[in-house]
Amino acid sequence: MKIYHLYNGMLSPDDLYEISEKLQCGAVMVHPTDTCYGLACDIRNQEAVNAIYAIKQRSFSKPLSALISSLDMAFDYGVLSDRAIDLAVHAWPGRLTLVVPKKENLENCFVGTQKSIGLRVPACATTRQIVSAVHSPLATTSVNNTGQPEVYNESDAIAFAQTHADQIDICIVSGDLFPRPVSRIVGVSEESAWIIRK
Repeated sequence: MKIYHLYNGMLSPDDLYEISEKLQCGAVMVHPTDTCYGLACDIRNQEAVNAIYAIKQRSFSKPLSALISSLDMAFDYGVLSDRAIDLAVHAWPGRLTLVVPKKENLENCFVGTQKSIGLRVPACATTRQIVSAVHSPLATTSVNNTGQPEVYNESDAIAFAQTHADQIDICIVSGDLFPRPVSRIVGVSEESAWIIRK
């Protein structure tokens, strides 16, 4: 497990390349976000997604969502109604996850359910930078065991990664994060929108 540090809020080009290569090969990553420290991997790698469930002791009945780099990327994975597009335009980048119908015949996407997927463009520039370098969304959840508090301190993020060093390959840190609530999750259809998590 390798620890990477941000400088002026960004990764160096060499570190970004190394991290993106590792993620594309199935690595699992601890990283800062615009909310808490997150746990992520390439959504195209089923073994990496399964590792996140094992690390979190999380039920497979609770789908992971996907971090994307832009609204344009959302159209590659979800079917966005006019209502969903309007919400995305006003809230992205930011703390809003939109659960929308999953695009049909979508191969190598091991997040969401058979019919839906949660998508979010984070306000964290580093995360968007990594997504762009990987050329794929990142399966995402918070750094913690299911039911435990989220992690905002750098030392706790490193400790979590070290505890699971046999399954976590990358740990990116940027100091202690300002404690912000995790993302709001909103389901959206053509006809309506509803809050799944405030």
